[in-house]
Amino acid sequence: MKNLLEIFQIIYRGNPEKIELLDRAILNNGNSKFTQFYEGLATGKIKNDLEAAQLIYKASPTDPKYRQLKSRFRKRLLNTLFLLDATDTIAEDENKNRFVQIQKQWALTLIIHKHKARKTAINMARNLLILCEKYEFHRLATDIAHFLWKDAILRQDMKNVGHYDAQRKKHEAFYLAEKEAEEIFLSSRLQLQQKENGRQVKLNLEENAEKLVQLAEKHPSAEIYFYMYHIWILHYRQQGNYRTMAQICRQAQKQIKNFTYWPDADKIHTFVIQEMYAAWGQKDLKAAVQLVEQNEKELIKNFPLWLEFMELYFLTASYARDYTRMLSIYNKVSEQALIHEMEPEAKGRWQLFRAYLYLLYDCKVLRNTPPEPRMHKEDMAHIRWDKDIKKQWKLALLLSDMAWNGQPDTAIFRANQGVTTQAKDYDRPAAIRRSVFLKLLERLHRAGYSEKQLRLTEKYYEQLRSIPRPISNYMSQLEIVPYEDLWEILLEHFDITP
Repeated sequence: MKNLLEIFQIIYRGNPEKIELLDRAILNNGNSKFTQFYEGLATGKIKNDLEAAQLIYKASPTDPKYRQLKSRFRKRLLNTLFLLDATDTIAEDENKNRFVQIQKQWALTLIIHKHKARKTAINMARNLLILCEKYEFHRLATDIAHFLWKDAILRQDMKNVGHYDAQRKKHEAFYLAEKEAEEIFLSSRLQLQQKENGRQVKLNLEENAEKLVQLAEKHPSAEIYFYMYHIWILHYRQQGNYRTMAQICRQAQKQIKNFTYWPDADKIHTFVIQEMYAAWGQKDLKAAVQLVEQNEKELIKNFPLWLEFMELYFLTASYARDYTRMLSIYNKVSEQALIHEMEPEAKGRWQLFRAYLYLLYDCKVLRNTPPEPRMHKEDMAHIRWDKDIKKQWKLALLLSDMAWNGQPDTAIFRANQGVTTQAKDYDRPAAIRRSVFLKLLERLHRAGYSEKQLRLTEKYYEQLRSIPRPISNYMSQLEIVPYEDLWEILLEHFDITP
């Protein structure tokens, strides 16, 4: 009761009736400006200051009345946010809920201590430290142990000074190790991305992975193991060793599941995605199907993650030349897209996938008609895609024009002249493969799609086969259907013997 009385006195002195919250009484008041603001945001009528000011006051965003309302509304939102129950706002993740609740309790402890209710604050901090110790929340435990250590010093409580100093140093060592692991991983991933984008960068993936092995041995935590396994996976993926990559993905999931209370446990799905990359790299459709069967129900709870998973499933089917399955995957994603909203970038990719399905249908290697609408050149002007997707679209449209009526836009051939001789492209297999493939298409067009007139394609075809296919999630490097397969499909379409 003593602690409760201390907390009550803090609230009582703070004039609780003046605390502004968004409660049911306010939101049920249809004439309230706060209600109009809230409903406008909830329904999507308000997306910016101009729309808000016009809707509520029929004024400009600089109007003093609107600016005051916006400021007060924000204050109410923050006050209300602090009092929300985390279990109402976070998905079914017990560990993440627990972590958020402890974070909130720690914030309340500091507020109580600031209002001179020391005994209550110390009691709360001790209980929180026990929980952080149990759940291995090292960063929070470091702050709480430091708080208790400082209090013990001020009171000259030498017994607890030593106890909390030991706690503080132990958890701080783990926290600093986790932070170092994150820094090593993020630096490694940046190097790899720069390398894939054609920059001259020295990769230290294996060396950095070994550093994380040593960190994990000294400070075994889920966070460090996550980054350690992830770098090994990126290392083997960069080498093209997809079999080992898949094995490490499975090993990572098994190891990290031993850490029962990791609040970021949903990040374990990263290894499912990476295992699907390994299946794509091996063109192992059987492994991809098994991954879908084992993980789809869990992944679909996180639609963006599931969408990336299905993109890789689609590409695995493409590289395995199972075009009927590609269409089936596309249809499944379309059904989910009616329920969940796609981001513009993802929508652009799946529209591009549909264009390739129509190309396969036009070339008679896909028997079932893809879903409407069929995309045309004119449609490109109305959709805001990034430059990499537009580049892929131009290639898809070129192929469709060649297959459909033999009248492609030859500007893409002129733009391709001399591309492979540019120094910046020597370290970009994706750019070289695209350029060589365009040279093949140009010769096919100049031959009038006739076997008798077709010349000097063998050297380009062999060159194309000699350059490894890039396995990447960057649209600038993506081959939705491998260029070798597309070339063979076109030759068969025009009755040309390879």
